[in-house]
Amino acid sequence: MDNYFIIKKKENIKPKKIDTSLLIKNHIPLWFKEFELNKNVSNKLNNIVNETPNIQKNIMNLFIYGRSGKYTMAKTYINEYIEENSYDIKLSIFTSTNGKELEYYRGKYHYELILNKYNFTDFNLIKEFMSLIVKKDNSYFSIKQNIILIKNIQFLKLEFYSLVKYYVEQFSEFNKFIFISSNNIVKNFKGLFVNISIKKNNEKELEQFSKNLLLKVNVDEDNILNDDIESIVKQSEGNIGKLKNLLEYCYLTGTYEEFPDCDLDKIKFLYKLILKGKLECLIIIRDILNNLLVENVSSKFIIKTLIILFIKETKKKFINKNKKDIIHNLVECEKNVNTGLRDLHHLEYSIIKIMNLV
Repeated sequence: MDNYFIIKKKENIKPKKIDTSLLIKNHIPLWFKEFELNKNVSNKLNNIVNETPNIQKNIMNLFIYGRSGKYTMAKTYINEYIEENSYDIKLSIFTSTNGKELEYYRGKYHYELILNKYNFTDFNLIKEFMSLIVKKDNSYFSIKQNIILIKNIQFLKLEFYSLVKYYVEQFSEFNKFIFISSNNIVKNFKGLFVNISIKKNNEKELEQFSKNLLLKVNVDEDNILNDDIESIVKQSEGNIGKLKNLLEYCYLTGTYEEFPDCDLDKIKFLYKLILKGKLECLIIIRDILNNLLVENVSSKFIIKTLIILFIKETKKKFINKNKKDIIHNLVECEKNVNTGLRDLHHLEYSIIKIMNLV
């Protein structure tokens, strides 16, 4: 048997899978060494936390203000200190003695509170909640400090600055506070925090960051053109979250498709996503709907535009077959919107029903 053949099984070479889903939630740095943007700030905070390598980690009160990336910077600071992923948090509800409720998040070693104009405006609520999370009435024994992160501290009313300041001053021995704000530190808090300013990233940095991110989700390098990336970066206005969303929208299929600026074009883009009928599009659909509603585009206008687009559609047989049911569904959605609140909920539900038809 000098002559023989080696028979090999033919391998199916699969094309690259494009995974641009949830860019805003995925590919977030967990450790300072992973930062591509704001490296001067991440290096500064890394030096604070890891000031004494191989010994106990160090942590200080921070007041982080400025441009996009503040929350990610704060969370990474917490991760480095506790040496765990601090994104594992649970929603909790605090009820004050006078019946006021407050939503907050709780992790293993930290608390998170996101302020808005209305949720932190009662003296008793603030006093009782702060007493709870600084563990005022309990002995706190841990090798780790208890961390309290308050986002959007700029919404705190002037009359409550002294109350919050009291807790920072009196309970910093076993607690560390991280305040995040769009504005610079107010004089009431000066001297209590290390002041950290997040500057606007320059466009070249954002362009390189965008290219790297697209490559991570298997977008072909040949489809990543400089002109397209420059356009996306300009449209993002330096906001990293918005930049990630735009990258997700524009490279949904692996090749660039311009994301519209005007309301009508956004609804047309929404229509295209509905026609895809894919579950992974729902997150993007929700973002677009929310964006339109926040910009005061009426639900009635969104529904009316979608109805017109479906009526005009003649090329797709499955649309023509179910057109009557689709239009009926959108009309019912408008009725539900007119008789109730929660526009986003009704729009989402209607779109899901349509996606099942297409």
